[in-house]
Amino acid sequence: MSDSFSREWNLGQIESGALSGSVLAEIVRRGTLVSQEEAGLKVDGLCGPNTIAELEGVLNINQAQATRPLRGRRRTVPDVIPIPTPRGISAVYGDPAYKSHPSKPGALVMDKDWVKKNIVKVTLHTGQTTYCHRLVSDDFKRIYKQACEQSGYTPGRVWSWVARRKMWSESKGPSLHSYGVAFDIDWHLIPYGSTGGTPVHESHWYEAWEAAGWSWGGRFSTPDPHHFERVRR
Repeated sequence: MSDSFSREWNLGQIESGALSGSVLAEIVRRGTLVSQEEAGLKVDGLCGPNTIAELEGVLNINQAQATRPLRGRRRTVPDVIPIPTPRGISAVYGDPAYKSHPSKPGALVMDKDWVKKNIVKVTLHTGQTTYCHRLVSDDFKRIYKQACEQSGYTPGRVWSWVARRKMWSESKGPSLHSYGVAFDIDWHLIPYGSTGGTPVHESHWYEAWEAAGWSWGGRFSTPDPHHFERVRR
């Protein structure tokens, strides 16, 4: 694995919110200790101006501010797509413009260019089809097959992309379904609020998804057990 790939991937982790707070601070502290020792600087683990200047020199980015790339400049997406926290969703999946549907309460009309670029049709190993975000499509297909094979349960219904607000409420923001990074299964058999006794509970179908970093709605404060999303809660 190249240094440039790992730098780019770690930057994606930070921008998505997957690396933040005390964990990020500890990673910076440890990296600072190594960098200071290698550069012959005072080794104190504090990433101050001298350490930053040294790293900018290594990365060849210590040129004048006017010549630096603009912040937010689009970069090549790494081979491994970070799983963002809720606040990092737009950094990973994009930030489409949207407006309320003129006649359907709770529905959204989303930017056509964003939809065309990011929402793709997927065919699962069962022959079932749906639409989801292009960055989650490979994960979606792979884990869906794994979950079915490991649990012995194959959902009869599955759907991902729906341009709508949360809970179809005009007072709420966009649902993760509107990004195509969440999906529902057998909602007629696995009702909202259920805490057990459904096919997804009894078969442990959710385990493959949680192991891969997806969030299962069955863990929400108000359980939504037919819901899965590629967001880290």
